[in-house]
Amino acid sequence: MCSHGIGGPGAAICFEELIKLGAKTIIRLGTCGSLKPAKIKQGHLVVSTGACREDGHSPWMVPSGFPAVSDPRLSLSLYEEAKKAGHVVHMGVNLTSGNFYPGPAMAGTL
Repeated sequence: MCSHGIGGPGAAICFEELIKLGAKTIIRLGTCGSLKPAKIKQGHLVVSTGACREDGHSPWMVPSGFPAVSDPRLSLSLYEEAKKAGHVVHMGVNLTSGNFYPGPAMAGTL
């Protein structure tokens, strides 16, 4: 278990070091927002099956056309275990971003 703070570059450093130490599977837990706040509410869990990469870091690691998708068996297992534990859980594609809060250009649009 480790913590990397906010953002793709910090996560990349952390994950690279975990891989050098022998990690084969990395599951990142953290915060997220929702473009569907009427359906996906605070406290709900989200299991990502893929991501639109708008983080600013991943294009330096893999080609921009390379899809960011999760292992389907691992995602399904996370989903099922969260449901069994009594959580409200959603599953689907998300958007990664280097921003934590919307800036002035996005104010009032979400």
